Amino acid sequence: MLKNVITCIILCPFLMCDSEAPNKALNLSRQGVFFESTFEEAKPIDKWMGQDKTSYKSIALSNDVARQGKYAVRFEINKKDPLKSGGNRAELFLPQEDELKIERWYGMSIYLPKTYVTEPEPEIVAQWHVFPDKDLGEDWRSPPVALITKNGRWILAINWAKAPVNTNETIDGFKDIDLGLYSNNTWTDWVFQIRFSWQEDGLINIWKNDTLVYTYAGPNAYNDKSGVFLKLGLYKWIWESPVPQRIVYFDEIRIGSQDADYIDVKPGSHVTGMNP
Repeated sequence: MLKNVITCIILCPFLMCDSEAPNKALNLSRQGVFFESTFEEAKPIDKWMGQDKTSYKSIALSNDVARQGKYAVRFEINKKDPLKSGGNRAELFLPQEDELKIERWYGMSIYLPKTYVTEPEPEIVAQWHVFPDKDLGEDWRSPPVALITKNGRWILAINWAKAPVNTNETIDGFKDIDLGLYSNNTWTDWVFQIRFSWQEDGLINIWKNDTLVYTYAGPNAYNDKSGVFLKLGLYKWIWESPVPQRIVYFDEIRIGSQDADYIDVKPGSHVTGMNP
């Protein structure tokens, strides 16, 4: 569905089921979590490696809404903003992983306000991106995995390539997965279990609001020398609609190693004996 859209993103910076989330008694501590951002900490935005933005208003701590606690992070892009790295963007990002073929757990909660109206043009709100192997002559490509909003729906876009050098035009394949309608003025909780690989041992499991909504086994990455890095916020590379502004909030962001589990990264309270 999004082939022509996704393959044109140049960034510089099958199974649907109603299964319940894994039942695992909660511990008082979250096991295997090596990054956490709840925006209740002192200078919470500073714990991120960097920001891509064009204005002081692009990324800010906010007490307008919060998934838990008092604060969340607010991202804002405006149609009149100067372009940055090929589009309108306001994103936080983390360092890249040393290795590509790893397994990670990601938890996050996303709030789309009333002003986040339905429109046909897409936005990336979360992406697992990769740096090109410049020494091999490679340039920037679309992210191998991205969570997108388009036409009022959540879309997961996956791209993969087995060759050590590839472009958006020479990748081996892609998948665009419809994850359902988005809702305004409410928090949507996400958990992603991803085993990154350009081979058949790749894996993606996605839970939305404690329900497993997507499972995919197969390639989900490029054959690159280094691993992915996470970017969250807003990136809009096509903006022809009359909608002048996009705003989104994030909260309860966690990343866990292969030793983590669903319950360790999921947004919300972490209380012994409580089931998702």
